Amino acid sequence: MVSFMSRSFALPWFLIILLIPAASVGCRGSGRENSAGVDGKAGAAAQVGSSIDEPFKYARVRLGTTVRIHIHGVSRIRAEHAANEAFRRIEILDQVLSDYRLDSEVIQLRTRAPGEVIGISADLLAVLDRSREISARSGGAFDVTSGPLTLLWRTAFVSGSLPTEEEVAAAASKVGWSFMHVDSDRSTVQFDLSGMSLDFGGIGKGWIADRALEVLVGHGCPAALVDIGGDLAIGDPPPGREGWRVGVSLDAADSTRSLMLSNCGVATSGDAEQHLVVDSVRYSHLLDPRTGWPLQLVRAVSVMSIDAATADALASAVCVLGPVAGRSLVDRWPDSMILASRLD
Repeated sequence: MVSFMSRSFALPWFLIILLIPAASVGCRGSGRENSAGVDGKAGAAAQVGSSIDEPFKYARVRLGTTVRIHIHGVSRIRAEHAANEAFRRIEILDQVLSDYRLDSEVIQLRTRAPGEVIGISADLLAVLDRSREISARSGGAFDVTSGPLTLLWRTAFVSGSLPTEEEVAAAASKVGWSFMHVDSDRSTVQFDLSGMSLDFGGIGKGWIADRALEVLVGHGCPAALVDIGGDLAIGDPPPGREGWRVGVSLDAADSTRSLMLSNCGVATSGDAEQHLVVDSVRYSHLLDPRTGWPLQLVRAVSVMSIDAATADALASAVCVLGPVAGRSLVDRWPDSMILASRLD
């Protein structure tokens, strides 16, 4: 799956996640219905309740959304230093992965010739390795080489008119993770087809959240959480508690399912408001890389996994695969589960 309407990476348009420091039972946790705690219209970013047990909270606008960092159990000086370093890491990764910044590493790859062996940074190599794995195991429902389709449909939504079938076919012919070859030992990438390009809209926010959490842990702040537009990288529990309470709701009308989690990632993918209607046909902002066309069903899913990047990519793939194949994919992935879904 790829989303083409966000500033830098795919945003959860209508899934609301509410965070409250609370007791938990670990990464898989348990769930219960909780009608309290949802405040704000659909599509709002995650909100965090105030608590004397959560003294250090930081927020900055990055990646076209609000990035929030929460740190427990350390001094203010240590927390501020760690948060500043985490935000610096986020900015570096944005310059690597963004398909909006003309100076990004991803954009620069678009000018390279097919068959050319291209040296890439350690950061790009790492996310490409993870992306290839998920692309293969999802059968291409998630495909990091969807850049040509992203560009085509982003233009279509701005203009309000559909591309032709020939234009879609031409863009789709440049997509396919198996036509990209990554040499991990030499830190190189090679594309078989002319015009191939990368799009990290289905994994980028989760990946960057994980890397930011790593920075916090490395600076002595393991009891921390990074929230990038609703995609969460969750660290150790706050001192004296067993974990974090995460509330998930598919829209403002839904009751909130409360889950207690730690040391895992949570990500969402969905489509409610961003769509194009042409001749009474609704075209989602979520694309199926296998066909080149947007989904025509309203779907949403929230996934928990071993880290935010895996959760992000799995949520993307599940929206494309649908209820049966999507749930099967998540069931086969270690330490992963669907927290909430609207797939039928």
